[in-house]
Formats: sequence, structure tokens, C-alpha cells
Amino acid sequence: MDKPVRTISSNPLTTVKRGLLIAAGTVAVGLGILGIVLPGMPSTVFFLIAVACYTRSSDRLYNWLVSRPWMRLPLQQMEHYRRTGAIPLHVKLIAMGAAWSSFALMAFVPTQAPWFVKWIVLALAVACTVFMLSRKTTRG
Repeated sequence: MDKPVRTISSNPLTTVKRGLLIAAGTVAVGLGILGIVLPGMPSTVFFLIAVACYTRSSDRLYNWLVSRPWMRLPLQQMEHYRRTGAIPLHVKLIAMGAAWSSFALMAFVPTQAPWFVKWIVLALAVACTVFMLSRKTTRG
């Protein structure tokens, strides 16, 4: 399989902006890797953030990231969404289930979390649901 090749856009970045994008992309990759092993923590969103950061800042890091085997599925999903604007039903159900499960755990299991954290988790669950329900659905 050929490695994907991408070149940075013609608008050059300052060294500081490039460094910040590389740093943000690297943090996002780290969080994405944590999301693979920690239940309830997303991984795909962090990998997509890293792709966006590396797209603007580093061809080498972009090509390294998109050639990883564990990136194949998130990139396919992103491309499908970009082409169709639709999200598969099972992805919607998993996303909303994870969002509302996180809220239920935070709200109903005794924790040391402050009340405003519970409200933030509730707001994220509602935002996830609104977003998922506002997109077309595919059966794939």
C-alpha cells in the first residue's frame, strides 16, 4: 500500500505558529492514544484534530500519522462524512450512548466532582445528541 502524500498549503506559517500546531497535534495524538485504552474517552476526535494540525504544519508528521494502521478507520469515517454528510446509525448510537452514560455516571454515582463539572458533562451530552440528530443517517 502506497503511503499517502500531502504537501502543506502555499501560505507559509511563522515558526511560532508552526511550532504551536505541531505541539497541539502531538498532544492530540497522545490524548487519542489514551482514548484507545481508557473507556469513556474518545480517540477519533483527537486523531482528527492532530490530522488538522499536522496538515498545516508538517508533511512528515501528517504522513506518519495517516499511515498508521489504527488511523485507517477514523480517516475512512471522516472521508465518508465529508462526501455524504451522513453518519452511520451505529456510530450515532455509540456516540450518544457514550455521552449519556458518562453523564449518568457523573450525575448518579457518588463522586468528588463539583456540581459545575456535572453540568458541563450534561451540556456535552445534549450537544452530542443535538449534533447527531441533526445529521443524515446511513445504515452502514
